[in-house]
Amino acid sequence: MLNFSLREGSSLGACFAMAGLAANNSRGGQSQPSGNQRPQRNLSRRVSFNESTLKQSESPRSFVIDVEGQRNNTPPRNSGCNICCAWASLIVGILVVMFLIVGAIFFSFFQSNMPEFHFQRLQINRLDISTTKSSDTTFLTTDIQVDLNATNKNGIMPVFYTSLTADLSSQDIDLGKVHLPDMEQKPQNSARLKLHAQLQKEPVTEADAKDLKQKSQNHQILMNVIVGGVVHYVINGHKMPGFPFKVLCEDIYQGLLDSGEVPKCQVKMTPVS
Repeated sequence: MLNFSLREGSSLGACFAMAGLAANNSRGGQSQPSGNQRPQRNLSRRVSFNESTLKQSESPRSFVIDVEGQRNNTPPRNSGCNICCAWASLIVGILVVMFLIVGAIFFSFFQSNMPEFHFQRLQINRLDISTTKSSDTTFLTTDIQVDLNATNKNGIMPVFYTSLTADLSSQDIDLGKVHLPDMEQKPQNSARLKLHAQLQKEPVTEADAKDLKQKSQNHQILMNVIVGGVVHYVINGHKMPGFPFKVLCEDIYQGLLDSGEVPKCQVKMTPVS
């Protein structure tokens, strides 16, 4: 809060009086009485000055500034609420970290106990190429059977498969898609997945169709089979929430299968779909 006091008082009157006295003195010094003129009586004015008035007039305007510190009228913060919020955040953070750690442990355990898949057999029952004279288009008709062997290597938990699908291809040529029924596998048990894919006059390029036909006759086809689905572990008779997984059997050489080899496929499991 600022208080201003302007003291002007009688300083203006004192200034006017001094100005008048100076003017009279200057006239008196310049005018001389002549011999014929009658001497005039010199009048003088007496002006009394108050010392305190002069001092006040000489001094500049004074400002009295009263600066008062502003008081913070805001109410004090509730320290108890801040402490409770901090503890609540800390507890929630600890619970989240513990949940992530436990989830990572379970995921690692289930992933290490994933069944193993092997490519066991490839049989090409039909592979025909046809063309039409009107549109000059090449069509492919196939009938292929693939057998995969799944082994549940853990001796504790049964495994349950759901939403199983399989895609067959060779050198970027789609050879069909297969949907499989749900299945359960006991511990230390093997099961065979039979995939039967068929194509009916699927349009393809002529060069790719002839190349696939020739390699089939020479038993040199490179087969790709990708199986996807959800795997569930059964603990104490209860089916646990499943994890998406994929079985990748890539570039399986037909000649290797004919020699009796059983290539192992790569299995990947993800924590979320």
